[in-house]
Amino acid sequence: MLAAILMAACEEHQEVVDLTLRVGNVYRTDGTIVPAQHHKAQGDDAPMAVGVLVAVGGQDDNYSALVMALEDLDDTYWFSGKSSETDVMTDLESFNGRENTSTLLFEYSEDKELDPMGAVMAGAYNAGGITGWHLPSVGELMAVVKNRNTVAGSLKMLGAQDFSNEWYLTSTADGNSEETKFMYCYCVIMPEGRVVGELKTEKHKVRPFMIIR
Repeated sequence: MLAAILMAACEEHQEVVDLTLRVGNVYRTDGTIVPAQHHKAQGDDAPMAVGVLVAVGGQDDNYSALVMALEDLDDTYWFSGKSSETDVMTDLESFNGRENTSTLLFEYSEDKELDPMGAVMAGAYNAGGITGWHLPSVGELMAVVKNRNTVAGSLKMLGAQDFSNEWYLTSTADGNSEETKFMYCYCVIMPEGRVVGELKTEKHKVRPFMIIR
């Protein structure tokens, strides 16, 4: 990973700000990524914070990073009332929420009765003009669980909404059987990280995620 170091001038000294991709750092509307402490210290002069990094990829991932939004959206469902076959992926480890969300939105375009409101809400999310968000997969939410102390610390410093002990909707279908994939999706209970299958019509919190490079 290429390190970018910014020398931020202060009145009495120079503060070295690490701009490398790092879990807990803040993603801002101007594309900069800085530690939460530095963002807070900038006060009103800082660009708007839109998310916190919860995972960072390596060379094979082109050094991509997974960003979690600073707020929950309303409780909502996977499908409003109709169970259906779906091509959404079922594995519990991949960071494939963006692909799953695209699949749900495509299936919705083919059948309006599906009404995948969680994917619709996450896909339409806009934070300070930043778009491209998605409904996270189980693997993506579990990255938050893995790094929960660092992520929670940054959210608290930003005055953002904690993920506490909510049940969060994922874009991952329950792949235990053909029947469960037809009827159930996975939710993650934060921060302990229990993965549970829930009827697609049950309402749970939505927290948008996005991938940046």
